Amino acid sequence: AIQESPVKGTGLGGFPAAYAKAQMEYFKNGKTNETEKLVAGSPEYAFNEYLQIFLEQGLFGFILFLLLSFLIIKGGTRDNQIGAAGSFIGLSVFALASYPYHLWQFPVVWVLLGTVCTTGNNRETCSKKQTGRGRIIFSILLVVVLGFASTVCISRQKVIYNAKKEWKRLQPFYTVKAYDKVVESYDSLYTVLNFDQKFVFEYGMILNATNMRVKANCVFSRGVEISCDPMFYNVKGRNYHEMKEYKKAEECYTHSIELLPERIYPYYLLTRLYADPANYQPDKMWKAAQAVLEKEPKVHSVAIHEMRDEVNKILIEKEAINER
Repeated sequence: AIQESPVKGTGLGGFPAAYAKAQMEYFKNGKTNETEKLVAGSPEYAFNEYLQIFLEQGLFGFILFLLLSFLIIKGGTRDNQIGAAGSFIGLSVFALASYPYHLWQFPVVWVLLGTVCTTGNNRETCSKKQTGRGRIIFSILLVVVLGFASTVCISRQKVIYNAKKEWKRLQPFYTVKAYDKVVESYDSLYTVLNFDQKFVFEYGMILNATNMRVKANCVFSRGVEISCDPMFYNVKGRNYHEMKEYKKAEECYTHSIELLPERIYPYYLLTRLYADPANYQPDKMWKAAQAVLEKEPKVHSVAIHEMRDEVNKILIEKEAINER
C-alpha cells in the first residue's frame, strides 16, 4: 500500500481504503493459501502508528514526525527531564504495536510530555542569559500554538459530541426501521459525522430504504473510502441490484469477495443476482450457489443456515423451470 504513494501519502484517514485495495490485489494474484484467506480481516488501524503515518502522510511527513520525536527526547534528556523523556519513549514504543494516537487521550499525553521535555528547567547561568531568553520566547510561542490548536480541537470536538448525542437519540428509530422519520435528521448530521463508518452505514441504509438509491450509492462510496469492511461493497451492490444495474452490482460483490474471499454472504448475493430473471446467468448462478453451500464458515450461525436454505430453494425453482 505504501508503494502506491510513498512520497505524498494517501492523506489523513486514508489507511482503510489503501489497506483494502492492497489486500484485494494480494488475493487476486492467486499466490495465497487457504490459511491466509481464513485469517484475513478488515482492520481499521495498522496496529503500528509509524507505518500508518508513513502510509497516510508520506515520506516527508514520516521523517518530520520522527525528527520531532527525536528532538523531544533529546530535549528531555538534555534538561534532565528523565521522567517525561522516559514516558515519551514508552509511549513511542507502545505505538509500534498498537494505535494509541487514534485515541484522543494519548495525543494529549504526547503533547504534554513533549512540552515538558522541550521547555525543561530553565536553570541557566548569567553567562547564558541570551540562551535562556531564547528558550523563554520559544516556550511562549509553543504555548500560543498549542493553545490555538487546543481551542480549535475542543471546538471541533464539541460539535462532534453534540452531533453524536443527536445521533444516539435517533438510533432507536433506525432500529425499529422508522426510516422516514429520521432521514432528514441523518442528512443534517452527515456533514459532521461522515468520518464515522457506523453512521455512514446507517445513513446509507436509510436512504436505500426510502428509495433514494442514487444518493445512497454516494454515501456507500464514502463508506468504502473510510472503511475496509466489505459490507459497504455488499450493500452498495444490493442497491445497484435494486436499481437494475446488474453489472455494477456484480462488480461490488466481486470486490467484496476479493477483499475477504472466505465470506459466504457476497456469494449468496451473487446467487440472487444471477438468478434474477432479468439477469439470469445459470452457470455463474450455480458456481456462486456452490460456494454458499460448500464453503466452511468461520462461525456457524442462523444467518448461514437461512442463506443456504434460500439458495437451495432458488436452485430447486430454477431446475423446475428448466424442466418445463
